[in-house]
Amino acid sequence: MTFYLLAYNNFEFSSFRNLTIIPAERIDGFGNRDLLFIKKDAEAVKKGDKILFYNSYEAKSEILIEKVLASKEEHPNEITYLLESDRFLSSTYLIGKQDEICIIPYVGILVGFLSTRIAFFTFIIIPSAGLLILGIRELYYLKKGRR
Repeated sequence: MTFYLLAYNNFEFSSFRNLTIIPAERIDGFGNRDLLFIKKDAEAVKKGDKILFYNSYEAKSEILIEKVLASKEEHPNEITYLLESDRFLSSTYLIGKQDEICIIPYVGILVGFLSTRIAFFTFIIIPSAGLLILGIRELYYLKKGRR
């Protein structure tokens, strides 16, 4: 859970290299309780594919799904897509293809809850601090018993 929270990107979603993990409640068209694993492969996106991408046109941290009308390789590491809304999208903002989403049912609600501040503090920080204090206490009594 800590790793998930530390991997937040600018859009408040967790990304690990080319894998993005998103609670489905943040995207229209998916069950609110699911957790989505989406692999990014910009070169595999073809005309007619539906893709998920970060909305960079508005000052929101949301994910949209649109159909690709065309793609053009601008540089060796950069592809630009023409979307059905007549927007151009850089492969930097691409999350992945809709066909290649791995959905884990009912885990998204747990991740959504545990990523809140109060749950993180209650279930991660307090137990970790307790274990640290118990460890220090044990070391103290071990040292004290040897003398």
